[in-house]
Order: sequence, then C-alpha cells, then structure tokens
Amino acid sequence: MAGRPRCSCWPLALAWRHGPGPAPRAPARPTWRDLRGPLRDTRFWQAAGSFGVCGFHVGFLAVHMPGVIERCGLPASLAGPWIAVAGAANMLGSVAVGAALRRHDPGALLVGLYLLRALAIAALLVLPASVPAMLGFALLMGASHMATLPPTTQLVARAHGVERLGLLFGVVMLVHQAGCFGGIWLGGVLAQASGSDRTLWLIDIALALAAAALVRPRASARRREQAVQQGA
Repeated sequence: MAGRPRCSCWPLALAWRHGPGPAPRAPARPTWRDLRGPLRDTRFWQAAGSFGVCGFHVGFLAVHMPGVIERCGLPASLAGPWIAVAGAANMLGSVAVGAALRRHDPGALLVGLYLLRALAIAALLVLPASVPAMLGFALLMGASHMATLPPTTQLVARAHGVERLGLLFGVVMLVHQAGCFGGIWLGGVLAQASGSDRTLWLIDIALALAAAALVRPRASARRREQAVQQGA
C-alpha cells in the first residue's frame, strides 16, 4: 500500500541456506510384473467385466441403431436426430456423474447407470414404437453412455492405486473393446436370423443387470480398501 515502507526478507533467508537439495527421484514406472497382483484380484475383473458390458451396449447402439429404427417401422431419417439427442445427453451425463463422484460411491453410481440402461431397454420393448419413445430412449442411453467411465476408473484406482492405473486401465479398455465386438457381431447375427432385435435387447437387459451386480458396493470390499489406505 502507498505510504508504507517496503522491505525485503530475502537477505534473512541467506542464513538458512544449506546448499542445493538432493535431486528428486523420478517415480518408478510400473511394469507388467506389477500387474500380477491386480490381475489376480476378483474386484479388478468385476470392474473390467462391467465395462465390457458397457462396450457391448455402446457398440451395438453405434452400429445398429439406424437398422433398429427402420425395423421398428419408423422413418430412416430419425437416425440423425437420435444420434444428436444421444450425443447431447452423453455430454450432460458425463458432467453430472463427474460432479456426483465427489459425494457418492463409484460402485453405487455404476449400479444406477446400468439399472437405468436396463429400464430404458425394457421401456423400449414395452412401449409402442414412436418417434417420442425412440428419442426418449436416446436420451436415457446417451446419458449413461460415457458416464460409466469416471466411476469405473475410480474403482480401479481406489482398489489398486493410481501408480498402476495406466496399465490396468489398458486391460480394462481391452475388455471394453471385446464387449464392443460382441455387441456389433451378435446384433448383426440376430437381426439377420430373425429380422428383429428383441432377442438382442433381452440379452442386453440381462447383461446390464449382471454388470450392476458385479459393481455393487460390498462392505467387505470397503473394509479391505480402508485397511490398505490406513497401511499406506
């Protein structure tokens, strides 16, 4: 502020100078050997398996929804608006889940997201085929599209640490891509064989319920994580 004398304290700091400190050590890079423990952990494969189910969903939707719309007797031009609504909902859902992770358990959020998918598919099967129903389906499926990624990442990091997260999530993404292949391939096979997507949707509902069961928070898992954190 104006009017006050200015002084510098840096000369006093010279008395406490002890020379240059030790050079910081670069953190050790994890190797594939470091993955042997996590890859033997049931919790890791539960998280990876649920994300594989997510891949099954999104792979089928990305490739087969234009055909689904036509097989429902709706105009093919609806495919463009469907993708637009799903894309907008995807952005909103991802941001909302990121904010929710500050207060809620990632496993509980994943359970909610997979149950939302199961309910959305069940509603699509029950309701008469119409433009509003199809766009509502796009809204619900889009809201849960990428929203599963942050909670899944947090589950893996919380159980096995952030140091190995890059390598571990590479394995998780491999499972996700295998699920994508399954959704795309099986969706095409069933549609060609029966001319309908009903069987695929029923499989999709069962897989969504299975994914919710895999990531359901368990008291024993929470106790193990707390013990690891206290030991650290």
